[in-house]
Amino acid sequence: MDHIESAQRRKQQQLAELLGSTNGNEVAFPAHPEHQAASHRFTLLATKYKVLDREYQILKQQLADAKQSLSAYSDLEKRHDKLQEAHLVQSALVQRLQREKEQATALKEKVIRQFEQTLAQQSKEIPERRLHAPEADTPDINGGDGGTREVLLRVRVQVLEQQLQTNARQAAAEMSALRLRILELETAASCRTVK
Repeated sequence: MDHIESAQRRKQQQLAELLGSTNGNEVAFPAHPEHQAASHRFTLLATKYKVLDREYQILKQQLADAKQSLSAYSDLEKRHDKLQEAHLVQSALVQRLQREKEQATALKEKVIRQFEQTLAQQSKEIPERRLHAPEADTPDINGGDGGTREVLLRVRVQVLEQQLQTNARQAAAEMSALRLRILELETAASCRTVK
């Protein structure tokens, strides 16, 4: 690149010297016909040189613009890759959180089933104890079993309501955190674009 520029400068200097000597055509080239033809040819060559020099300058500017565009494109590709990576990380995080949520839900269901089994077992034991107790203290077995079932259903409904509320809060917090992270990445990318 330096070699081309130095050759270009040398040509421009030589052209300037030649053009300086042709400003006074009568002095540099006497009125001989062969000198006039040479002078005319030189003027044509100088004009052509100026046209080519302008074209060279335009091409040089286009090359600089192309290099700048290529650099900007490279930066955009890097930012795109980073955003893709962030989206992959986000997707993996969402999947992990969903798995953990499913595991927690399964665990809660297991606890609820165990609780129901325990209550059912206790409700069976209570009538058996009452059978062995004095008859004056024996309550209505059918009413006691229905009441236990109702209590069991109420407890299950309460546990499920609490579970739904907890899941909704967790999902909202996760979505908020993910939206904040996306906003941070987009802001960082737009700041880099401005620079």
